[in-house]
Amino acid sequence: MKPKKRIDAPGDFLQIRDFLMKTYAMNPRANNWLIDRWNFCRYVSQTFHKTTDIWPETLGIWVDEQGDICAVVNSEGENQGEGFFQFRPGSRFDDATMHELIDHAEWFFRCKIPGKQGRNQRETEIGAELINLRVNPFDAQLKRLLRARGFVRQNWNESTLSISLDSLPFTSDIPELPSSEFSIADGTRFSDSIRGLAHGLAFGYYSNNHASDNTAESAFRSMRSAPDYQDYLDLSILDTTGAVACFATFWYDRVNRIAVLEPLGTIPEYRRRGLAKALVYEGMRRLSRLGSTKLFVGSDQQFYYSVGFKMEYKKEIWQKTWPGQAAAGTGSSEELANGI
Repeated sequence: MKPKKRIDAPGDFLQIRDFLMKTYAMNPRANNWLIDRWNFCRYVSQTFHKTTDIWPETLGIWVDEQGDICAVVNSEGENQGEGFFQFRPGSRFDDATMHELIDHAEWFFRCKIPGKQGRNQRETEIGAELINLRVNPFDAQLKRLLRARGFVRQNWNESTLSISLDSLPFTSDIPELPSSEFSIADGTRFSDSIRGLAHGLAFGYYSNNHASDNTAESAFRSMRSAPDYQDYLDLSILDTTGAVACFATFWYDRVNRIAVLEPLGTIPEYRRRGLAKALVYEGMRRLSRLGSTKLFVGSDQQFYYSVGFKMEYKKEIWQKTWPGQAAAGTGSSEELANGI
């Protein structure tokens, strides 16, 4: 019996979280999402993008004859045209079923491209759409089907790095805080408002030490409700005023004894002072005490290599676009060239 799409099932979030942990245990090289991304997208990203209520309706879940999940098609809920496939290792899908998965992604996750303006700001394409799908390099079947449907592989990848926690020297060799003006605090010692402000300053959507709205505060308040959130692993470095200078949240998968870092940030005025490295190592200490053997991060930044992370795997990006239509009043290219 071929896998079939499940239409209605309560409790999908935790069922899929458990599916992700199980598939890692079956084969880490399946390269499915880890629990950090599943928690963070639901409780933080979707709060930012106001998609918390509608995102569950966009999940695609395929089950086998026993009703066990064998594939999931999902987005992060950010309405940016991104889609992801999570497969159970060893499951086989015929081309017809794989087309169903791709159909689902195209239907729910494609997004509008902002209008493109050309000469004299008159050449505008209205209604153009795109989708970017993450694909394992070894998935020849999926890539063959995507190519046949008009997808094109992009020249960029999504990288995941890792570091072993078994061999780290949790001694004086590990960097400490650069000065006594800073202190490390866990999630019980800072508020959602100052953490939200720090996130906004670090990632550039707030400025002048001012939160222009309460979106970030709401998002990080929501994060505390995530099933796999732990105060002990939600870390910040505070300055003498109690403001957050640097922050890092670690997510621990006890089943597989692995952990993931998401997010990490430092506000601009405190960068290049060793705070991020000190905080990452503090997180490693805590994870090691809990029994974690490996730490992942979804990034390819040079900073992580300097800490000791190494490339774990890359996902290819396959993109498809749908053309829009010329805006009303748009002339031919010859007319545009002559300013007509």
